[in-house]
Amino acid sequence: MVVSSQRLLEGVDVSARPWFRAGTQAPFAGDLHEALLLAQKLPPAPNGEPLRFVDIAMPLTRKDGMPLGVLGAHLSWAWANEVAESVLHRGSDDKPGLDAFVLSREGVVLMGPKDLQGQKLDLASVRAGVQGVTKTVQEIWPDGKSYFTAVAPTRGEGEYRGLGWVVLVRHDADAALADVSALQHRILFASLVMAVLALVAGWVWAGRLSRPLRVLAEAAQRLSQGDLATPVPPTRAFAEATSLSTSLVQLSMALDLTLAARQPPAAPAAPASAEPVSASREPAAP
Repeated sequence: MVVSSQRLLEGVDVSARPWFRAGTQAPFAGDLHEALLLAQKLPPAPNGEPLRFVDIAMPLTRKDGMPLGVLGAHLSWAWANEVAESVLHRGSDDKPGLDAFVLSREGVVLMGPKDLQGQKLDLASVRAGVQGVTKTVQEIWPDGKSYFTAVAPTRGEGEYRGLGWVVLVRHDADAALADVSALQHRILFASLVMAVLALVAGWVWAGRLSRPLRVLAEAAQRLSQGDLATPVPPTRAFAEATSLSTSLVQLSMALDLTLAARQPPAAPAAPASAEPVSASREPAAP
């Protein structure tokens, strides 16, 4: 190593390192790995995790194409992890049960929940993602819980083929369906409220319809019993009731006329007899 930042590795032989060998041929980006040489030069991570880096390298040549060396860089995964988590977990705090992962091409968790980092996931979704297939499934995870899982493979750009990493997002099925269950409960409650309102409205409307009909039925019953003295009450509740009320009034009048026509004429009154008048003439005085 000729030149190194902070002079950490100056004078150290790195010719056997994969990034150096690959960097002599073409631009190179290596997979995530634990630090070897730098682990002896840098302080440990605050969280106690091992130092991990992503190596990139490219050949240095003269104008005539003759090689001069290799330019390499070690990207700290702690820094990359903070940046990536700020993107992957943006908004996930508002959705309990939602987790985001970055997996290596072997299915090892590079980024994700602390208890799963460094573990290899043997799941159908992960196998599909490693093979370059985008997939969404519901499956049982090693913790025994059911999750909705979506995976998407990362892809390179141009001549760079990429690292073969897989981005995975899972959502606890119970938490995901809780929103659906809450929506169902709200719909059920709204339906019950609407049903109660419909019953009340129906009861009120039925009362408005039945009241004039009941009054007219009582009037018709009185007519059937020959009670023509009580008038039929008029109503304008609705057209049918008004028509029925008018018909009953006309029927009452017709019955009244019919009964009047059938009554026999009254017998003429007998003439008063004149009382006999008796007149007595008193004898005239002599």
